[in-house]
Amino acid sequence: MVKILIFCLFVLFSNYLLSQSVTWTQFLPPTEPSNRDGLRIEKISDNEILLFGGYNGGYQNDTWIFNNTSGSWTQIFPATSPSSRSSHSLVNINSNEVLLFGGFNGGQLGDTWIFNKTTQNWSQIVPPTAPSARNDFGYAKINDNEVVLFGGYDGASDNETWIFNITSKSWTQVFPATPPSARYATNMSSVSENKAILFAGFNAGIQGGTYIFDGDTDEWSLITPPNSPSSRYSYALQQVGENEVLLFGGDDGPNNYLNDTWIFNNTSGSWTQIVPASSPSARRGHFLASISDYELLLFGGYNTGVFQGETWISSIITNPTISNSVSVSAGVNSVNINALLYDGNSNVTYFVEYGLSSGNYSNTFSGVLNNSGVETNTSIPISSLNQQSTYYFRINIVGPLGTVTSSEYSFTTLAANADDNDTDGVDNTIESSAPNSGDGNNDGLQDSQQANVASLRGISGSYITVQLVSCDSLLNVENFLRTENDNFEFPFGVISFSAPCSEAQVKIYYHNVNDLSLYSYRKETASGRWIEYEDSEFSIETIDGEQVAVATLTLSDGGIGDSDGIVNGIIVDPGGPAIPITANIPIWEWWWVLVIIPIIIYTYRRLT
Repeated sequence: MVKILIFCLFVLFSNYLLSQSVTWTQFLPPTEPSNRDGLRIEKISDNEILLFGGYNGGYQNDTWIFNNTSGSWTQIFPATSPSSRSSHSLVNINSNEVLLFGGFNGGQLGDTWIFNKTTQNWSQIVPPTAPSARNDFGYAKINDNEVVLFGGYDGASDNETWIFNITSKSWTQVFPATPPSARYATNMSSVSENKAILFAGFNAGIQGGTYIFDGDTDEWSLITPPNSPSSRYSYALQQVGENEVLLFGGDDGPNNYLNDTWIFNNTSGSWTQIVPASSPSARRGHFLASISDYELLLFGGYNTGVFQGETWISSIITNPTISNSVSVSAGVNSVNINALLYDGNSNVTYFVEYGLSSGNYSNTFSGVLNNSGVETNTSIPISSLNQQSTYYFRINIVGPLGTVTSSEYSFTTLAANADDNDTDGVDNTIESSAPNSGDGNNDGLQDSQQANVASLRGISGSYITVQLVSCDSLLNVENFLRTENDNFEFPFGVISFSAPCSEAQVKIYYHNVNDLSLYSYRKETASGRWIEYEDSEFSIETIDGEQVAVATLTLSDGGIGDSDGIVNGIIVDPGGPAIPITANIPIWEWWWVLVIIPIIIYTYRRLT
C-alpha cells in the first residue's frame, strides 16, 4: 500500500508572541463600605464578592456583598459574626462556604470561621489543631481541597507552612525543606491548580523573592525571574486566567506608596509590568478579588494618613499566541496543519496565508478560534492544492491588541499514484467496479476520482463504500477480518481508514446488505478495547434500485472514536457492525438434563 502521509515538525521560533493590556475602571456605587485598609474580599459566586472586616481608626466586623451585575454594595447582618479585625484570611473553599482565619484587633487572633453563602451567616469551628494566633499571613487555595497558609506575625515574624483540609475542616502543619524566610504583610495567590505564589513581605525590613509552593509535594522553591516588581509589603495579588497573577500597589518604603501593575506568568516564570492609561491611586493594605477569569475587583487601602474606599474593576486583555511548533501532514492535493494556538481571553479569528513562493501568499484559509483561554492544538485543513508542489505559509490571529503572525513554514504535497488517483489506498480498477457503475455512494461522481470516497470489495465479497461527508481526504482505507471480540463477531469485517481532520462525519455503505438493525457499531479505543460506539446510527438508502444498509458515524480527533486517542490532526478509525455470538453448546454438555429429567418424573409420580 502506498503510504501518503508525512509528518514534519518545524521549530522555527522559540518565543511566544504575547502582549497584554490592563484597564482600571472606577465604579461609583450609591452605597459603599466605609474607607478602610486591612480588609479582605473574596469571590463567593459568579457574580458576587464578599467583604469582611478591616481597620479605619477602629477595627471592623461588618459583612458586605458586591453585585457585579448591578455594580452595587449591600451590607448584610448575620445573626453571628467573627469579632472585629483586620489582616485576616478570607478564601472560598467550596460552592457554598468561605473560610476566615486569624487577624488582628489590638492582639493576634487564631479563630476559624465559616461563612455560609446560602444562609448568609457565620459559624465558628474549632479544629483540634490550628496555627498560632497571627495576622498579615499569606494564603491561597490549591488542589480544590486545600488552603495553604504561610508566615504572618504572632508576636514575632513567622515562616511556618500550614494546610487546611476543606473536607475534614482541619489544620495540619507541614515542614518544607526550604521555606521562605520569616515574614508578614505578605500575600499569596493560586497560580495553577496545584501551585501558589508568594512575593516579598516585611520582617524588620522589606523582604524580597518570588516563591512557588507545590501542593503535590508541599515544598517551596525560590525562582529568579529576570525582572521583578520592587520588594514591598501590603500589596494585593490575585490570579487571572489559568496560570497568571496580577499584583497591584503596596509599600516599598517606608511610606513609599505604589500604584504599579504587574503580571506574573507561571509558564515562563516571569514578571511583566503593565502600564495602564489610568490606575487607582498609590496605596497599601488594599485587596483584590476575582470577578471572572479576567476581571478583578479592588477595594480599600491606605496612603499617608488617609484610608481609601473606592471600588475599582481591573480588566485584563491578553492577545492570542502561536506556539513555537507546527506539524504538517501533506497528501497529494491537501494538507492538514496543526498548531498550538491560544485565543487570549476572547473569541478571535485566524487565517492562514499560503502560496507557491516564499513570502508570496496568494491564497487564504480562515476560521474562528474559541478555545476559552486555554492553549489548544488546532487542526487547519486546506484542500485543492497542486500535487508534488512546495507551498509556503504563515498563521495569523487577529487579536484585540493587534494581529499576531507566525514565522514562515513550508510543506510539499505528494505525487499522485497512477493506480490510485484519489490516494485513498484503493486501486482505480477496484473502485471503478463498485456498484452503480463505480458510484457506490450515488453522488453522481466516480469514487475513484474523489479523495473523500473509497469503494472496495469486503471480506464477504460484496462492496463497501466509505464517504467522508465533512472532510476532504480519506486515506489508507482497508477492510479486514476481525475474529471474535468480547463475544461479538464482525460478519462484514472491520473498516479501517485515517482522515487528516479535526471533526468528521462518515457514511459507510454495505452493498447487498439491507438491514443492520440487529447489529451495533463497535470500534477500537486507544487502549485497545472494543466498545459499542454510541455516536453512530444505521439507516437504509436506495442505490441503483437496491436497498443498501448505511452506518453513519461522527468522529473527532482525540475523541473516543479516534483509536490513537491523541489530538494530532489525524482521525484513525477501525470499526464495523458487530452482532453477539450465539452460543453453541456441545451435545455432551447436556448430560445434566438427561440425568435430572428422569429424577423429576420419578419424584412427581411418587408424590401423586
